[in-house]
Amino acid sequence: MRQQYAHLPKICFGFGTLSFIEETLQRFRGEHLLVISDRQHHDTNLLEKIERMAENDEIQIHIHIAESSELELGASGPFFCFDRKFAGIVAFGGMKLLNYAKWKALEQANEGDVLEKLMRKEPLQKGIPLISIPMTITTGIEASPHVFSIRKDEITFVTHPFFTPSLVIYDPNLTIASSPYERSALGLLNLANSLESYFLLQQEPFLERLTLKAIKLILTNMLRVTYKQRDLSALEALVKASMLNGIVQHASPLRHVFHSFVQPLLQHGRVPYEIATSVMLPYVIELFQKKHDGRGQNIVRELGFRINDDRQVYTYLKARIANMIRTIGFPNKLSALPIRKADLSSLAEKAYNLYLSAHEGKTAWTEKDFLKIYENAYSGKIKSFYHF
Repeated sequence: MRQQYAHLPKICFGFGTLSFIEETLQRFRGEHLLVISDRQHHDTNLLEKIERMAENDEIQIHIHIAESSELELGASGPFFCFDRKFAGIVAFGGMKLLNYAKWKALEQANEGDVLEKLMRKEPLQKGIPLISIPMTITTGIEASPHVFSIRKDEITFVTHPFFTPSLVIYDPNLTIASSPYERSALGLLNLANSLESYFLLQQEPFLERLTLKAIKLILTNMLRVTYKQRDLSALEALVKASMLNGIVQHASPLRHVFHSFVQPLLQHGRVPYEIATSVMLPYVIELFQKKHDGRGQNIVRELGFRINDDRQVYTYLKARIANMIRTIGFPNKLSALPIRKADLSSLAEKAYNLYLSAHEGKTAWTEKDFLKIYENAYSGKIKSFYHF
């Protein structure tokens, strides 16, 4: 257990974290500090407050506003080149920005192409301290040793303990300006990660409990956080779910189930990742039902229900999630996307091979199982929410 959490970042959660940020910045007194943000969030008053804090503590700050092209390319550049070494990085923005900052923190301590060194399994120096401040709901990946790189609609995940930030600050107040689409899209990604982790964790009761809590927080607050812009208690619940998933992702490997189904859709139909995830989310649960029949009962009990028949448990979960997705205005049928029925076999083959490659060729599922999921998603076969 201790080894799992050896590199866990320090985590701060709550409202009104500015005093904590100021206290943290004092460690860089007299040093050069890099502050990174994205176009969407750099004009918030947080940057102005960080500048004022730095001036009071005699910290030389250098501000870089990352363009979307930098964030999309991830590790593959072309990156903005920094002409000096920094004592630390403060990054605030969306998930792609926080992912970008992880690469920059490690690059500061290592010469050359970090991704290439990782692929060659060359030794790396630990990166400079990184303080990450999410300005949106996230999947929790910012608190983990995992990063991603996007190249030509292909998302590659890389894991190394040195990608873990020093500190992550979760403050629901800082996410209040996020749009309803952003909240619901990221909430669905977070739900997919939670379900995937919960069903595939083995003999990890503490982590299972965290994922159960995250699932409940998302399912019971998603509609409120989408349609009530200033509902702080609902927003707090979704941000808390992000934090819980961050702890789980830090202590366990990526599972790649949802990603394996979504990646082929990105490449085939150029569908946004969040939309593809929303379509596949209720149907992929059928895979988990085949492998882990009993675990659905725990989710239903966590939600305050008791259903004796295991099959009805999964019918309820799929219907509840599908109903929520429809209510927030996202598609939940594959035929609503630029995908033809004739494409399903090739999509299933790609998804299955992608999952096999991530799991060293070991899986209890077959390509037929993957094809069945795509077929159900295409036809939109989900029993009524009121089937019982």
